[in-house]
Amino acid sequence: MSSRTTARSKVGNCQKRPEFLIMITGELKSKVDRIWNTMWSGGISNPLSVIEQLTYLLFIKGLDELHTRRSEVVNDLIRRVREIEVIGAQLIAAEQSGFSTRAPEQILTASREALRGNEDM
Repeated sequence: MSSRTTARSKVGNCQKRPEFLIMITGELKSKVDRIWNTMWSGGISNPLSVIEQLTYLLFIKGLDELHTRRSEVVNDLIRRVREIEVIGAQLIAAEQSGFSTRAPEQILTASREALRGNEDM
């Protein structure tokens, strides 16, 4: 009799609802219903096809977000390179005007003034 009790308790444990099976309600359910209706009206009625199409869409969305982030990084780098080019051109112009023959205090003062002029970039 104890073997039956053990077998039943094991079966009883297997029949517990997994934690990931949660009822969806409210806003999430309405979003899922909207997506389903859109797929259905587009001619996709097989649930596996709907999941496949959603997977493609999520993958493409991820690629687009990655592209956007990388574009922002590239644009920031381009801006910084342009700032460096401007500062470099100013330093070359200062060097050609006898900048290096000045006293160190004068060079420091002139450099600070030149950099302050670039703060609004």
